[in-house]
Amino acid sequence: MRRVCKSRLRRMMLLAGPVVALCNVSHADPSSPFEAELARLAGRSARQCGLVDLRGDPKPGWQCALQADRDGVAFWFGLRQRGVDSEVWTAAIRTPRGEHIVLSYDSNIFGGRGLHPGFDQVRCTGPIDYRPSEPSPFQCLGTTQAADKLS
Repeated sequence: MRRVCKSRLRRMMLLAGPVVALCNVSHADPSSPFEAELARLAGRSARQCGLVDLRGDPKPGWQCALQADRDGVAFWFGLRQRGVDSEVWTAAIRTPRGEHIVLSYDSNIFGGRGLHPGFDQVRCTGPIDYRPSEPSPFQCLGTTQAADKLS
C-alpha cells in the first residue's frame, strides 16, 4: 500500500487534497493486512520476532518466538510461503492472554493480482511447534480448536 501511494503522489502532484489525505491515512496504518492482523491478535506491544522471506533464515526468529513463549510474553513470527499467484504467509502467535494461534494469510483468495485478503486462524490448546519440512510449518501441539476463516 505504501509503495502504491508514493507512486501515485509522484504521478499526481497536481491533484487536489483528497488524494493526499487518502495517502496520509494509509501511511499511518500497518503496511499490509497481514501485519495489521498480527498486531491485532498479538497486541501492539508483542515481541516482534520477524517476518522471514522465502530465502531468509528462520532460525533467529523462531528462537525469539520460543524465548518469548518461555517468558510468557505475547509474540508473533511470520514466514512467507510459496504462493502461485498471490502473497502467502503463515505465522505463530501468542496473544496477551497466553493463547497460541497459527495464522495463515493469502493476499488474494481468488488468485491473481489485487488485494482480496483471506485469513485462517487455528487456535491451539497447547504450544506451537515449528516443522520446516512440512507444507504448513507451524503445527499446534496437542489438540486444536476449529479453524476460523476470516475473509
